[in-house]
Amino acid sequence: MSTRTSPPSAGAVALRVEEFDRITERMGYSNDAERAKAIGVSHTTISRLRSGKIRPGGRFIAATLATLGVPFETVFERAA
Repeated sequence: MSTRTSPPSAGAVALRVEEFDRITERMGYSNDAERAKAIGVSHTTISRLRSGKIRPGGRFIAATLATLGVPFETVFERAA
């Protein structure tokens, strides 16, 4: 039985907003503009992801994991 090491397809992923906020606040990023700058996206993207209006894409997922230094399951989940 193999263990999945890569995240599921980007369309099937949702941001765990509370965990994302908790981790980024602990890192000193207290608002969407600061989070966006650290990850390399626009503050609008962060806002839309946090509100559930859009789903995270592969680039956002990769940049977020690299910036936060956490496992995929910590800040992302499979969406229904």
